[in-house]
Amino acid sequence: MAGETVARARRALLALGWRHPFFLPAVARVRILEADGDAVPGGAPLTAYARADGVIVLGRGYCGGLDGPRLAGVLAHELCHLLLMHAARRGARESVGCEAHPR
Repeated sequence: MAGETVARARRALLALGWRHPFFLPAVARVRILEADGDAVPGGAPLTAYARADGVIVLGRGYCGGLDGPRLAGVLAHELCHLLLMHAARRGARESVGCEAHPR
C-alpha cells in the first residue's frame, strides 16, 4: 500500500529520536518520500538514499519488508549521511554505489 512505508518510517524516526536524542534535530527537519519505482537505472534494487535537500527516499519493495528496528537502522544510516553532508559535499560528482565499482 502506497504511503504505508512512509507512515511506518515516520513512526520509526520518532522512536529513534526519543531513544537517541542526538538525532532529534535532524528528525524534526527531515522529509520522507517513497520512490516511484523499486529499481535504479541499470536495474539494481532501490533501497534508500538521502538527498542533499534533506529528503530521505525509501524503496517500497526493500523498506516495506523491514521490521521496526531494521527500518530504524536504515533511517539512522540515511540521517547520518544528511548530518555529515555527504550529498552536499559530493557536489556534481556522480553517486557510485559499491555494486557499480568495476572488478
